Amino acid sequence: MSNQRYIRPSQGPRRQVVYLSIFAATLFFLLLTRLWYLQIVKAESFQNLSESNRLRLVPVAASRGTIFDRNGKVLVSNRPSFSVAAIPQEVKDHEAFLGRLAALLEIDQAELLEKWGKGKGRSRYRPLVLASGITRDQLELLEENRLWLPGLEIEMKPVRQYENGLLASHLLGYIGEMSDEELKAETSGAYNPGDYIGKSGIERSWEQLLHGRDGGRQIEVDARGRILRTISETAPVVGSSLVLTIDADLQKRAEQSFGEQAGAAVALDVNTGEILAFVSNPGFDPSLFAGRMPPDKWKEYLEDKRHPLENKALKGQYPPGSTFKIITALAGLEAGLIDERSSVVCKGSYTLGNATFGCWQRKGHGTVNLKRALKESCDVYFYQLGEKMGMDRIAETARKLALGAPMGMGLDHEKGGLIPTSEWKEKRHKKKWFQGDTLPASIGQGYVLMTPIQLASMIASVASEGTVYRPHIVKRVIDQDGNCLLYT
Repeated sequence: MSNQRYIRPSQGPRRQVVYLSIFAATLFFLLLTRLWYLQIVKAESFQNLSESNRLRLVPVAASRGTIFDRNGKVLVSNRPSFSVAAIPQEVKDHEAFLGRLAALLEIDQAELLEKWGKGKGRSRYRPLVLASGITRDQLELLEENRLWLPGLEIEMKPVRQYENGLLASHLLGYIGEMSDEELKAETSGAYNPGDYIGKSGIERSWEQLLHGRDGGRQIEVDARGRILRTISETAPVVGSSLVLTIDADLQKRAEQSFGEQAGAAVALDVNTGEILAFVSNPGFDPSLFAGRMPPDKWKEYLEDKRHPLENKALKGQYPPGSTFKIITALAGLEAGLIDERSSVVCKGSYTLGNATFGCWQRKGHGTVNLKRALKESCDVYFYQLGEKMGMDRIAETARKLALGAPMGMGLDHEKGGLIPTSEWKEKRHKKKWFQGDTLPASIGQGYVLMTPIQLASMIASVASEGTVYRPHIVKRVIDQDGNCLLYT
């Protein structure tokens, strides 16, 4: 026993335990303090951020209204199409994101950058449409690369389908993506960057009724953007549909009658003013304007000497020629200067002062009364009648038949033609009106200009014994169930 020694336990391990305990307690205190800061002090801020990252509002695009002909044939409908969008808040480096996207879609990155810029000032949590009309192959490629494109959204949107190709293209018009100017001017809240609106024709003039109101879904997503559940949903409101006055079969026959020639034709119901056919030839493919117009096609349209993009029936202003003799005759009858038996001798020309005005029939028509003058289109008869009346009286009769101003048929950018007067020439050209101006005007030449729709309306007014009906193209507005909302 005496040789045994008491060996004191080493102090090293105990000291280490103490140090570790102190360190753990300190770390726990720091973590507790941080947790208190995050959960109490910054709770509201982080709650909002968490919800913003976890919850998304996904727009559900509304379909535009359908367009029918007078017999119920569908002229314009909708079909599903895919668009590429992005949630700006989730895109950390938008230039890199857009670069990858441009490479996958094989489009110009500058185009995507331009569209990205349109989203400035808008909610960063709302999808911003970057490309529309993507193919299924492109869609599959994007899905395969979604992991490297955080913030990517694929949306299904209805797009216009023009059921008969080029038929009535100038009348129906086309839609296109909203420009920066249109977005800035828009105050109703019904439109967003990437939306499409009517750009011409019926699509433009009746935009407010055709355009529906988008709905939306509030969804919960995981960290990779996958949908977990739908929290709430607002159904989109489909746009109102239009029943037009045109007859699709008559429209087709009228267009075919032109062949390859340029021209315009308008057919009216003389008892109502309803437009039964409205042709401007050649037409164009309205579906091309809803996406990226192929450069070669755009060049083809611009270089075509027949001007396929010009609405000749609505905007083309041409000398009406001998058809205007009806107006001159009516003015003479109203003024009591002629009756149906009043006659002149046509020798093939008429001399006024030092000027000679020829008749189309160079050998002359001989003695002609009003009926024969109209039937054979004798220029000399109307030269002399115009000289007796003066241009201002002819213009007064023309205005009674709604000439010299837009007809107000319900399409934008309609031209009004020109019915000249002595006052007009003084203001426009700073020159006096001469009888030498009246003679060509009295046979529809000179300064006189009319649009095809005006000419059709004039003839319809004569056929209806002087009743002037406003030409119109929309028969009624209906909802998606066919209930009538408005008669025009």
